[in-house]
Amino acid sequence: MTPSAIQQATATYFGVELEDLAGRSQSPSHNAARHVAMYLEHEAGYSYAEIGRLYDRNHSGVIAACRHMRERVAKGDERYLPAVNAISAAVKVSREKRLESTKIRELDQLCCPTCGSPVIRELQRRVSELEAIVKGVSP
Repeated sequence: MTPSAIQQATATYFGVELEDLAGRSQSPSHNAARHVAMYLEHEAGYSYAEIGRLYDRNHSGVIAACRHMRERVAKGDERYLPAVNAISAAVKVSREKRLESTKIRELDQLCCPTCGSPVIRELQRRVSELEAIVKGVSP
């Protein structure tokens, strides 16, 4: 999970603008979205300092937000737990779709545009046929 994917999914879930996540607004909806995003980014392996730079915040503020979220999630808070689960799932699905799309593009590059058969296998087959002919014809 990348920070940008987490931020996009969080902004969409909470109905806020991306700029509001890194902004200075202390409105409850902006704070909730910001705290969820910071928490998920830390859970994804980013350091407090890295997350702080993303939000123009001191790492101690990120620590407090993550601690707050960890406590809320552990208690099964009905306001935050569904958000954390939904955003995590959305980011995961988005990542899987990107990976699948990348794999399809890679395979398309290896496939013959005319017949759809993999070019590499077709070339290997033709090379084998030519080698057999050359061996059979050569003295």
